[in-house]
Amino acid sequence: MQPELERTQREPVIARDRKITTPRIEHFINGRLFAGSGTREMDVFNPATDEVTARVAMASSADVGEAVAAARAAHYDWSATAAIKRARVLFKFKELLDEHHDETLMARKACDFTRVTRV
Repeated sequence: MQPELERTQREPVIARDRKITTPRIEHFINGRLFAGSGTREMDVFNPATDEVTARVAMASSADVGEAVAAARAAHYDWSATAAIKRARVLFKFKELLDEHHDETLMARKACDFTRVTRV
């Protein structure tokens, strides 16, 4: 039985009344993971197979405000850091992504899905 789906021009397909045992992608803001305060969730699909690979909570206005405030607070220190040190941090981040490829694959799929739905 297919779940009831809602589609609008500005939003991707959102499943209603569906119990899914797929992983849940959390928000990462200010150095911590949290579920978010939004009440709506969205399925994350593998565009090649149309398979649901995860669920992600849609951010509330408060979640977005918290992310923007954290980014503004971090900007001053980050911009005052020497370019060579910033490059080393970003290179280390890339190494960690490569090392934990399988663990980060779900997040990458979510980003790909988000990019596809905004076309």
